Amino acid sequence: MKRVLQIVFFVVCLLCCSLSLKAQRPCTDTLVRVRDSICEGSQYVFNGRTLTRSGIYYDTLTRVGADCDSIVILRLAVLEYPYAEPGSKAHCVEPAGHNVIVYDDGRGMYFHWTSVPMDSSLLGQEHLSDIYVMPTEPTVYEVYVDYRETPQCPSRGRIKLNPVQPVLAQMYVYPDQLSYNQLEVEVEDFSIGNSGQQYDFWNGRKWYLNGVLQGSQKKHTSFAVKPWMEGDSVEVKMVAFSSTCVDSAIKVVPFRRVALYFPIVFTPGLEQNNTFRPIVDGLLQYELWIYDRRGALVFHTTDSNHSWDGTSGGHPCPAATYVYKCRYRDIETPAGFQTLSGTITLLR
Repeated sequence: MKRVLQIVFFVVCLLCCSLSLKAQRPCTDTLVRVRDSICEGSQYVFNGRTLTRSGIYYDTLTRVGADCDSIVILRLAVLEYPYAEPGSKAHCVEPAGHNVIVYDDGRGMYFHWTSVPMDSSLLGQEHLSDIYVMPTEPTVYEVYVDYRETPQCPSRGRIKLNPVQPVLAQMYVYPDQLSYNQLEVEVEDFSIGNSGQQYDFWNGRKWYLNGVLQGSQKKHTSFAVKPWMEGDSVEVKMVAFSSTCVDSAIKVVPFRRVALYFPIVFTPGLEQNNTFRPIVDGLLQYELWIYDRRGALVFHTTDSNHSWDGTSGGHPCPAATYVYKCRYRDIETPAGFQTLSGTITLLR
């Protein structure tokens, strides 16, 4: 009997020790860390939960046959779709072309360019965010943008570009100087690269006088000017443009303030306009001859203040058309003489 009691006591001790040791053993849950991403507008299912926002999420997974659970920590990032709208800027200097840029947010985006029709200038730049192309015909450039080479959140953009047409503005302006007798400028566009209509864009020019846009934009036209209202000259400016490029040319036409103006008709015997005398200003030397239609001299003077009263030798000249010739030096060209001729009508 004593022997049986000893055995029972031993067994009980073993069980108690085993339970005591088991109760003292620590239980550590297993941590599982997960990083993942989805595109905006998408859903992420996390152990039965639907997630749509960036954040840190926790969940506990019960381990079958184990005393401890697994704790899952999810770091979820919701990615915006990349911006894939190309912008372009035309460069009109050689080599003329377009600089095309797609915004890169600094995360090392993946780019892939294609073109229709195929543009050989694109070769070697297919995976850049900033490309320089030189299309020879209207071309559509399409770019694929993503966060990595394999599809994740892909975006596409496109842009249509025409060939760059450099322009060299050139013009003809006549006369080289204005005067009271010449108050009109004649202009003509001789620019290179802005003629004709190409790629659905109108090519042409704009004319400016002293910075004021003129109504006529013809290739060959003329404008009446009043330089004394603006200063001592008139600035003629032409802006020539193509579908992609712009250039301008400027010429300053000085105003000759020497006045030498001859009336075209006079009527002796009336209270007004009854003598023939030019309007002069700035002359240093002056001489005037008037002839009838047969070539006979009817009037001569070297005094610009001396008028012809329509008589010759004290006798009235008949109503007719007479020819005058003037020889003069002025303050702007004092070294040499200039001549001017025309006709005057005498009415009675």
